Amino acid sequence: MLFNIKGESVQLFPAKVVETYYKDDKPESTFYIKAQVLDGRSTNRLVNARPLFVNIKQPPLDGEVVLLMSTMSSYGNGLAYNEDTYYLGVINLQGNVHHASIPNVNEITSQTTAGGSSEQYQTGAAGSTTKNKPAKVDKKFPESTLVKSLQPYVGDVIIEGRFGNSIRLTSSLKNADVYSKQAQWNKGDGAEGDPMMIIRTSKPTQNTGKTNDFVTEDFNKDDSFIVLQSGQSLNFTPSSTATDSIKNKTLDSWNTGKKFSGKQILINSGRIVFNSTQNEIIAFAKKGIGLSSAGSIAIDAQQDIEASANKILLGKNADEPLLLGNKTKTWTDEFIDALGNLTVMTAIGPSSPLSASPGWAQILSIKAKYQNNLSQLSFTKLSK
Repeated sequence: MLFNIKGESVQLFPAKVVETYYKDDKPESTFYIKAQVLDGRSTNRLVNARPLFVNIKQPPLDGEVVLLMSTMSSYGNGLAYNEDTYYLGVINLQGNVHHASIPNVNEITSQTTAGGSSEQYQTGAAGSTTKNKPAKVDKKFPESTLVKSLQPYVGDVIIEGRFGNSIRLTSSLKNADVYSKQAQWNKGDGAEGDPMMIIRTSKPTQNTGKTNDFVTEDFNKDDSFIVLQSGQSLNFTPSSTATDSIKNKTLDSWNTGKKFSGKQILINSGRIVFNSTQNEIIAFAKKGIGLSSAGSIAIDAQQDIEASANKILLGKNADEPLLLGNKTKTWTDEFIDALGNLTVMTAIGPSSPLSASPGWAQILSIKAKYQNNLSQLSFTKLSK
């Protein structure tokens, strides 16, 4: 195939990948391939080619077919034009996102009779017999029959890996009747055409028995995903239903009206880890922050844990105030001292103070133990 650009011809031709180079001992050649040219003339013409694009690379598998082109090499300059061969990408021969290998394409053995060459009779012409070689997929590649392509929706831009990972740039759909697999979202509080982005990775587990049928994102079963929304409502169920305090403080806007609708980012996985190696992890919210767990919530710190608010409630609708440790001790000490100085009137006059009674030593012993009741870990204050 020839293209003419400003008087110069550019040729594109298909080739079957024989080997992809993954090592880094030749940086200028990393991801270069050795490929067998499929020009209808020879099955033995091998060329080396490098990826055309420097920022985006898709190393092809052995047995996949790529488009090759020849253009300027790194040795070219304004005075001399040198060419090198580059590959553009894998040709979609099977419509399968997992791999596009047709391992036995052009893999034939030829036997010729007198009067003709092998190249002249490759296609099974008179004077030769052909026999297909056994099909083989790249031995380095973990082939799976479970990986399926994502259902495309109108206007989508989809980037898919080979193993069940994808990025979908999509929107609120207008008409869902034309798709094999229905989207797990709707327009929610937004409008049709509002943008949405889904980053997903999920190990495929369902075997439908079909090769090229579609799948779509499942917000309750996919291994890990991030959804960036601008109004859509998601078919999503949270893993914890312990939300009494969250609802009590009306921090459940996600659960009112259309579920998980609005401008939001949803992150879901088997485990979520936030780690900052130098500075803080900060969470700001306009209305509130709610935490819920089907198990426990634990907070650890090597220094302090501090909470500041106009009112700190421990328990739903808590209305009993906490005692202040130091003030309560002071009040108790003063109360005991006042009792010790107490005298009462008797028939013969005022009695001795209680502190002079034989049992008062026991009272003082109990008073001295009060210091042990003061926590060295938890502290509070009268007001903010």
